[in-house]
Amino acid sequence: MGGGAAGTAVAAGAPTLPEFVTSAANAYWNTAGQVTKTTTGTADRTVDDETKYQRWDGFGGCFNEMGWDALSVLSSEIPRVMKLLFDAKDGANFAYGRLPLGASDYSMSWYTLDDTAGDYTMDKFSIERDRQKVIPFIKAALQAKPDLHLWASPWVVPGWMMDGSSNMKSDAQTLNAHALYMARFVEEYAKEGMKIEAIHPQNEPGYARVHWTQALLIDFMKTYLGPTLAKRNLNTEIWCGTMSKDPEDTNIAKAAANDAAAMMYIKGFGVQWNLQSSVATLAAKVP
Repeated sequence: MGGGAAGTAVAAGAPTLPEFVTSAANAYWNTAGQVTKTTTGTADRTVDDETKYQRWDGFGGCFNEMGWDALSVLSSEIPRVMKLLFDAKDGANFAYGRLPLGASDYSMSWYTLDDTAGDYTMDKFSIERDRQKVIPFIKAALQAKPDLHLWASPWVVPGWMMDGSSNMKSDAQTLNAHALYMARFVEEYAKEGMKIEAIHPQNEPGYARVHWTQALLIDFMKTYLGPTLAKRNLNTEIWCGTMSKDPEDTNIAKAAANDAAAMMYIKGFGVQWNLQSSVATLAAKVP
């Protein structure tokens, strides 16, 4: 098998991978870093494990169809891969798993869980597509870490919930249906033995394939999604997320944080690099 580190023999024709990659503000995509090796020296950093500033619950990753498709090429290695990712002793001890609610940009193709136009009562809602790759992926992870925390976020919505310009429709019938769509997702995954602890109602609204206005997304959370989950006795949390584009997503998050009715349902904020400067402000608003 080939190795990636410098100085390690690799199989003929295999690429030599960098020893160190970084991700930082304005340099997000796995930038190769420079490693300086020394044999002597004095440490210039001291770790004080007696001082605590905030609770840290753990790292995680995202389940997707392409990931399972790739793993399935070497299906005999899947248990070992899951152990290396999720085992607390012999692995990375990932604590969280993100699920796409419908397709993500790492799905084999774009789809939603109810593409039947006008199905406001979700009679045709189905997670059958997820049973092909996403659900087996999650179940394999749960075998390695039964207490894995699961949360979900949609990249897309059913096409019939948008107008011809990909704007989310604002009528009550559509928004009620979309809230029901998310509730059904939680319920159907529960039948598969998977507890969805939280939903972030839109992945990166500022970049999304579906266009939400700030007012509409906040109204959806407080007027439709929150009450629908409560009515169906679901304790799945609502998080305002996942927010990425600045200033559009920053403004959504801050407006939601200042909306008392919305904060009756919002339990947290999911933020990415561009909202880093807003974290302290948003954290102060979390119940």
